[in-house]
Amino acid sequence: MATVKMAYVIQSCPHCNKELLKVAVGTKIIGSPLLTCKGCGHTYRTELRTEWYDYSPKWMLWGMPLILFVIGLVVGLCMGEPAIGLIAAFFALIIGLCITGRDVVRMIKSKKRMRNANYLAQLLLYGVITKEQYENFMQKAA
Repeated sequence: MATVKMAYVIQSCPHCNKELLKVAVGTKIIGSPLLTCKGCGHTYRTELRTEWYDYSPKWMLWGMPLILFVIGLVVGLCMGEPAIGLIAAFFALIIGLCITGRDVVRMIKSKKRMRNANYLAQLLLYGVITKEQYENFMQKAA
């Protein structure tokens, strides 16, 4: 029997070498790109995380549940029973919302962080956002 080994990227603190983040290769985490080491207290930038404003497939949050709803409705109606179609569409919608619900929570947290002037200043300091982006976010926050 063959075993499959997962490849991981391990991010360690550049100051004390404590392991802080371990993710599968190719994974992008939605969250703050600034990490603070619990060992030494230093803050640094990681490329493994991205803020929500920088994450492109936002359409999937609302598109996937609706697509699953339509597929469930069509399958049920093709079976000849409108009631089965509505039930299948309802369950497909619930499944879609469960799949994307975690990302909705991350989006809300990211939007809250992006209204914090101190956090925006840190992002600018660490080169995560440009001066123009900083000014735009500050105008939105006001």
